[in-house]
Amino acid sequence: MRLLKDFSSRFEIFSPDLSRPDRRGRALGFIKYEKKAGRVILANCCASLRPDDLQLGQTSKKGNDRLSGCYGEGLKLAAMVMAREGYKVHMAADGCDWSFRSRGPPNFQFCCLIRPSKHVNSNHYTDPTADMTQLRSRIERDVAITIGPERNRRREKVALDVFKRWLEISLDIRGLSYPVQIIETDVGDIILDKRYSGKVYCKGILLIGSAFGTAAYKFGYNFLTVAAHRGRLEMIDKEEQPNLVRRMWEAAIRQDEASALPLYVDLLWNSPGAPDVELADRLLEPSTRSLVWKYLLGEANEEQFYYSATCHAKNADVIRDDLKKKPARIPESLWNLLRSSSPIRTAEEELIAIFNSAPACSAPNSSFAITVQRILKSCMALYDSTKHIEVSFVDAPDPSIDTFFDLEHQVLKVHHRWLDFDVMHHKYPCRDHLPDNMAGPNAPFYCDHIIEELLRKVLPTIFRLAPMTRAAENGVIRQIRQRLRHMPHSITLGRIAQINGLTITWEDNEMESFRKAYRSRVGYHVVLHEERCASTRLELLHGDALTYTEGYAPCGCPEQLTTSQCNKGVVFTDLDCSNNYFPMIALNQRSAFFGAPPEPTVFGGWVEVRDLLDRISQAGYVQTLPVWAQPCPQSPGASAVQPQPQLSHMQQTQQDLFIRHSKRQKKDCE
Repeated sequence: MRLLKDFSSRFEIFSPDLSRPDRRGRALGFIKYEKKAGRVILANCCASLRPDDLQLGQTSKKGNDRLSGCYGEGLKLAAMVMAREGYKVHMAADGCDWSFRSRGPPNFQFCCLIRPSKHVNSNHYTDPTADMTQLRSRIERDVAITIGPERNRRREKVALDVFKRWLEISLDIRGLSYPVQIIETDVGDIILDKRYSGKVYCKGILLIGSAFGTAAYKFGYNFLTVAAHRGRLEMIDKEEQPNLVRRMWEAAIRQDEASALPLYVDLLWNSPGAPDVELADRLLEPSTRSLVWKYLLGEANEEQFYYSATCHAKNADVIRDDLKKKPARIPESLWNLLRSSSPIRTAEEELIAIFNSAPACSAPNSSFAITVQRILKSCMALYDSTKHIEVSFVDAPDPSIDTFFDLEHQVLKVHHRWLDFDVMHHKYPCRDHLPDNMAGPNAPFYCDHIIEELLRKVLPTIFRLAPMTRAAENGVIRQIRQRLRHMPHSITLGRIAQINGLTITWEDNEMESFRKAYRSRVGYHVVLHEERCASTRLELLHGDALTYTEGYAPCGCPEQLTTSQCNKGVVFTDLDCSNNYFPMIALNQRSAFFGAPPEPTVFGGWVEVRDLLDRISQAGYVQTLPVWAQPCPQSPGASAVQPQPQLSHMQQTQQDLFIRHSKRQKKDCE
């Protein structure tokens, strides 16, 4: 640091002694410019100059990284250039006068004449730092250089504007070339003064080449830890500059975050191509990236949402329409910087995050919702790679996302609208006309196409890290489709009080024309569980196929096998009227889907078969009942349930049981 004082006859510049507080008012050297004479005098106290120092490459600063000028050429070249420009160059050092001049045609040689001085006074001691303050130097102790005309001789004067241009090469002359705004760090200085924009200094000396190049710095910089090339065109390690600039800014942010951080973020956002932030997305420390993100969040104030300049324009629409925020476009370099170590998200990722944090919701009280939920869980349980996945329907606000797979917790989250019959059939209609009660709690399920559409959303989500091929996905859909055809639904129970029995009927979605033509011998497996087996209601897949049954499942509950898929009704007799029962029904094949069982109901709570038949008949589902139990026109006093011709073996057996039980009760009464 040097201080400039402007007087009417001269300029004085001092290098103050800052070694101790009591050294105030003392100087280590001075520069004096005599305005009238046009002469410049530079003095450095307690220095020496030897003839060997005139050799090229000889310097006392070699190996000292804190000082500029390590090539041992500066003094010699400066003296030669000054002499060539017509200035007289004279030095006083080590008790000698040193004079430089050119000789020989045409100034072929540059010589230095060294002569003992007549002004040596070794016996009189004075404080050198005090002498410097008084603009005095002693030839036996100090080094003084005079540039300009000789006294009483005609030589070129140093013009005032020329002298000021010389001073501008130095950064630290306060009052002339020192910036108004500067951030000093151990690595280097960031010059905020706009007059220094684009200027680069090396240890306080301006690099001439800093103004060259296609892209200039937005601010000025003074590098303290590197060396410059000969001629001060640029620094030796030019490729290290981005890292040094980065280190300066990080040091400045640590020193004064409130002032430095906004300036740096402005560079990253508004000047991404400037050398000031070159390679910042690669070099910046994670802690600084976090501060940048924290600052941007504060600026956004929960009203803006940042997105990359390379993103599609539709991202702005998603931000406005779905996130209800103002889009803020940031450069790709800033986006990449933040992506590596901060939670910045794309608009789609933000929607997914909102979706992932949405609360779980229960299925509506409709057969459609309960069946869709159960089938999706059955699909997951069908394969080893997905059987551990938990299925959760969530109440998410955003309608654009259908599913998300939480890989960490292995939870498949599905938007709750997939449980809404009307919403899904508006998007994926299956028939032109549907009964009004299809969204009710007792409606049949004919919507296999909804399951297929949902699976086409789910599978890419689950296997996003290792995507399935289209052929593999279609193969899964076909397997599920086959199981859905045979999955029981519309399961109904009716009470036969006379024999303490229950009749159970159901439907599936196999085409009747195919069923009649194929007449599969694979039937259904029906287990009538007591309420003590309530945990079996959660079973999704049938186990191994049964070849026969002795009438009871391993849990002790009664079971039956139908002879084919055409038989969709069974009767259980001699039941305990005090128990609650529920049926579990599936095709008698391995991994077949169980139908959604009705809630366990007390035996006495079921309707009589006749009442049940009347209700079903009015709804138009007479064909779903066992043939022997279907109602027929009655005359007064006719029996409630009458046998029909052409009964199957099972149907005939069920009818015989009922008749025998009735006769036994009549005999007991007699």
